[in-house]
Amino acid sequence: MINFSANEVISQDFKKLLKKIPSPAYLWKKTKNNDFILIEYNKKAEDIIRRRIRTWINKGADQLLKEKPEMRDAMLACFEQKKDFVKKVEFSLRFFRFKKYFLVNFRFMPPDMILVYIEDLVEQKKIIKNLLKANKKLKYINAELEKILDFIPVRVFYKDNNNRIIRVNRRYSEDLNMKKEDLEGKSCFELYPKEIALKYWHDDLEIMNTGCAKLNYEEPWISPKGKRWVLTSKIPFLYSKNNIIGVIGFAVDITEQKFLENELKKSRDQLKQVNEKLLQVKEAETKYRKAFEHLSFYKDLVFHDINNIFNNMHLSARLHEEKIKSTIITEEIKKFPQSIIEQVIRGMKLISNVRAILNMKIQEIPLQEVDLILLLSNALNFIEAFFQHRTINITTQYSKKKYIVLANELLQDVFENLLINAIHHNQNEIVQIEIVITEITEESKKHVKMEFKDNGMGISEELKKNLFVMTPSQDIRERKAKGFGLKLVKKLMDIYNGKIIVEDRIKGKPSEGTNFILFIPALS
Repeated sequence: MINFSANEVISQDFKKLLKKIPSPAYLWKKTKNNDFILIEYNKKAEDIIRRRIRTWINKGADQLLKEKPEMRDAMLACFEQKKDFVKKVEFSLRFFRFKKYFLVNFRFMPPDMILVYIEDLVEQKKIIKNLLKANKKLKYINAELEKILDFIPVRVFYKDNNNRIIRVNRRYSEDLNMKKEDLEGKSCFELYPKEIALKYWHDDLEIMNTGCAKLNYEEPWISPKGKRWVLTSKIPFLYSKNNIIGVIGFAVDITEQKFLENELKKSRDQLKQVNEKLLQVKEAETKYRKAFEHLSFYKDLVFHDINNIFNNMHLSARLHEEKIKSTIITEEIKKFPQSIIEQVIRGMKLISNVRAILNMKIQEIPLQEVDLILLLSNALNFIEAFFQHRTINITTQYSKKKYIVLANELLQDVFENLLINAIHHNQNEIVQIEIVITEITEESKKHVKMEFKDNGMGISEELKKNLFVMTPSQDIRERKAKGFGLKLVKKLMDIYNGKIIVEDRIKGKPSEGTNFILFIPALS
């Protein structure tokens, strides 16, 4: 039934009223002789009876409905009783090709009109039949969907825009120890701790407000079985294209996977720690092995050279003793005490060198500003005092009174070792040593260049290649040939960020002497 108020009929045009009715409608007016004349109709009525209905206007029901007197009787009863009637009527008028059944509605319209509108029962039955068929199909689809959702090993849930559950699958309900129908209509705040439920709700609001899915993110899941971890994805729940009514979610349990990942991470961390400890042990082993080799090296070197020194001293003393007994004092006898003194000096210098190198192993030697000329003068005084038996001619050539470099007091050891090396490996009656000092700029940095040129036996090209590389694995004789003091010189020059090279005094003539060249960083 379609409801209209009397006020609406009185206040609006009849044609507008009739247009609202979705089925054929006719407006009849009561006459004085108890008949009803047709005064208006709608488009639906015109479509059924076509143009013929235009000839019906202002004609009476006695004439138009003479084959259906029950229709006129119903209009009269509706008018007299002022109440609505609904009547099922079979129509087989000439303009119908076959019989049709309609529900005819009669409504009193004050003060003297009756509104008649009809509903096609056949069409209505078709609609109802189609609805029932669609509903049955929908139920089947829904049942199939239910089976699918219950079968998959993933938690599935539908929630509306008020944070209430619309639908869940069996996995979801079993994890909460509840029936599916008992979960419907419940809010997340009734099922989970407030903090977690609030997070779920914020995620849902973000998805509903933006219309964008949120995929594959980890979050906690609290149930009667304890805390679990799930990989969740949520998508908008669409009623129509632009109407989001909630969210649909999927949650995969990754608790075991997460546990295995954490255990794997712990194992990796432990393995890393073990590897680091093994590396430390290996480094320590290498360090101690090198230290042992160095100690063996210094032990062998000291024992060998000190033994030679004392043998020479012993031999010189015995010869001196024999010659004294014969009371023949010659120039040769006079040299014996000086030979002993020289051997003592060699021993003292050897011990000094070893101590300096060992100190370099133990601690970093600090650098400071030193006067190169002062340290060179001290070294020359040392050489003059302890090599009185040799004829040594040392000349110096430099243009400044002071050359300030960044080094330390061990720079004097560098000078002494180079001078001793030049004297020791010189068989000439007169030892000639020339020291030339200049300033140069190398790679935008100022250096003091010192050249120690001697007229000794020289150094072969083969020996020059490894002159400053002395390892514990070398034979004692090789170490002695290269000169132990040169190792100290090389190490000290490295500490000073300088360098040392060796050349022939006269290029291409190694037997004519050697030139040791130092490059020491200078201070402005």
